[in-house]
Amino acid sequence: MRRIVCVVVCALAAACGGSDSRRLVLLHTNDEHSHLLGFGPEADEFPIVATRTGTGSIVGGASRRSTILAQERQKAKNAGADSLTVSAGDNLIGSLAQLRATVNAPDYKVMSLLGYDVTTLGNHEFDFGPDTLAQVINAATAAGAKVPIVSSNIHFSGNAGALDAPLKALFDETGKSATAPVHRYLVLTTPQRLKVGFVGIVGADAANVAPLKAPVTFSVDPRAGESNLAASLAVVFSDVQSVVDRMRFEANPDVVVALSHSGLDPTSPAALDASEDAQIAHHVSGIDVIVSGHSHTQVKAFTVKNDKTGKDVVIQQAGRFGDAVGRITLNVSNNGTVSFDAGNSAIVAVDDKTAPADAQVNQVITEAYSALETAPVVTTPLPLSFMQITLAHIKGAVPEVPATAGSLLFAPLSQLTFDVDNTGAQRETALLDLTADAMLFAHNNTAALVDAKGNAITGLADMAAEGAGVLRVSKLERGRTGVLGFGDVFRAVPLGGSKVSGTPGYPLTRFAISGFELRAAFEVTAGLAYSSAGNAQFFLVPSGMKFIYDTNRPLFTTSDILNPNAGRVTQISQASNDPTVPDAAPTLIYDGTDPALASTFGWKAVSPN
Repeated sequence: MRRIVCVVVCALAAACGGSDSRRLVLLHTNDEHSHLLGFGPEADEFPIVATRTGTGSIVGGASRRSTILAQERQKAKNAGADSLTVSAGDNLIGSLAQLRATVNAPDYKVMSLLGYDVTTLGNHEFDFGPDTLAQVINAATAAGAKVPIVSSNIHFSGNAGALDAPLKALFDETGKSATAPVHRYLVLTTPQRLKVGFVGIVGADAANVAPLKAPVTFSVDPRAGESNLAASLAVVFSDVQSVVDRMRFEANPDVVVALSHSGLDPTSPAALDASEDAQIAHHVSGIDVIVSGHSHTQVKAFTVKNDKTGKDVVIQQAGRFGDAVGRITLNVSNNGTVSFDAGNSAIVAVDDKTAPADAQVNQVITEAYSALETAPVVTTPLPLSFMQITLAHIKGAVPEVPATAGSLLFAPLSQLTFDVDNTGAQRETALLDLTADAMLFAHNNTAALVDAKGNAITGLADMAAEGAGVLRVSKLERGRTGVLGFGDVFRAVPLGGSKVSGTPGYPLTRFAISGFELRAAFEVTAGLAYSSAGNAQFFLVPSGMKFIYDTNRPLFTTSDILNPNAGRVTQISQASNDPTVPDAAPTLIYDGTDPALASTFGWKAVSPN
């Protein structure tokens, strides 16, 4: 009888999982932005040498990340833990690899090879519209890539003929479809039978800077509009809470993870707590972990107490570009308590101390890059590849199809003897200056410009301007060889596309504005760019103009446009356009501090109109 009782008790204990908690390791990245190669001169990275290691000066690279992820999974297994690999979005847009997205989706294909279990959408997934995103996802499916996407606060127009209809056709509202690639929520079961639920969030700021997502919307208060981030964030809380509640009721997960493309500002404790992802942790109950993205900030795991339940929510962000892999370790007790194991959580560097040894990943990258040199994108008058057309524009002659992969991608455009810096926020950088100067030079030295009606454009442009957020690298690196190739230049300015020609990259545009509007544009740099870490992307740097501003002065409002005593911009000067006097001093055209100019609203003899 004793033996029978013993067996029954032991069986019950086994059924209940015993006294030990189960362990879960979340491995995560965010904002990979098509950076399949490491961050450094791409000529130093391609063709890929699978055995090459370095000093750590080149960071990132998908093949290296594959090795790091494999090592981390093995460590988790050795510790008796299950592991899942996730991303917080913006997997696309940031290197030449993005140009193959609708063909065979190399970014999603690489993520599949790297063993990602789930990802979410970021704002840059919509850079070419929801219809193009649907093409990319379909291309990924056709290429055999299997990385589910979870998007919990996305809203479709419901119009069968709208641009978002192809994306809506790929969407699983129930969270249960085994074939749909995009889900309202998703629950995965680990080998230890842990049910891990995922929600995906596009935050208020991320949604606001994705205008081409239309007619898709995310969480927005229609009365306030998308630009009212505080109002939108309140709707984020409501939208996400309803999905978390529904998932917990329908699927009863042990752990809930939010893949949140919302962001963290680590510049101060107060700024960190005010960040969107921290506020989501405060206001949405039922979430155990937030894997953060969007802000490109590396923030080690910390906890926030949910305002409703008092439970800790773990938040971590791994930075950007796959430069690091985040590790979050959790213990899940038999009574359902989820606790954070800080001692076994970390952010692990990915750099060239690790060899890019994954042969399958290397093959996908090589195929994607080689196709840019060899696959025709036009057939008349000649079959030419993307790189042949591009270099023909730059150098004036069509190059031959290369015998060696990379010969066109990394053909020297210039030779660097130093790094071109773009670090820091709310400041002029060498790369910002270079891009603004290049735009002004290109416009003023290009012949036969015509407007949209075919009329000839005459006269030089007075100014070009570049915004900090358009530049996507911290520097152009000299590297081992000093060679600056097109791949390096493109990676610095990879965003946008021409609505006229369909070519990638924001087109160079010319337009006229009044002096009053010019001052208002400079007030964006002087005011909005200083309002938060995220708004530093709006820091505007001109070429052809110089402006002085004082951040101790009150912020500018639109009602101040005729008031030189309001706002932060105090002086504006215009450079000479005369090529015969290259060192001529700029001419002061606006001085808001000069009382003698009050009658002309601060403007000197040069007309502001």
